[in-house]
Amino acid sequence: VRRNFLSYLRERAGKSARLVARDFDRVAVNNVHDAKAEAEAERLKEEAAQAAAEKQAEKEAAQAELDAKAAEVEAAHKSNEV
Repeated sequence: VRRNFLSYLRERAGKSARLVARDFDRVAVNNVHDAKAEAEAERLKEEAAQAAAEKQAEKEAAQAELDAKAAEVEAAHKSNEV
């Protein structure tokens, strides 16, 4: 990046427009604690877990229904064999 482009952005000229290296803590800059966002993430996580539990219950109910039908068919088949 050219200095003359940065100098007018900072509204400085001459020696005061020189670029100076600045050290900063990258971890501290990137580590932001947002309680509101964390609460929202937790709520979404709970909703997803609840939806997954409901879906699993539906699958189990459907499987139980299929098992009952299969047992019924087997019983009818065995009664026809004898």
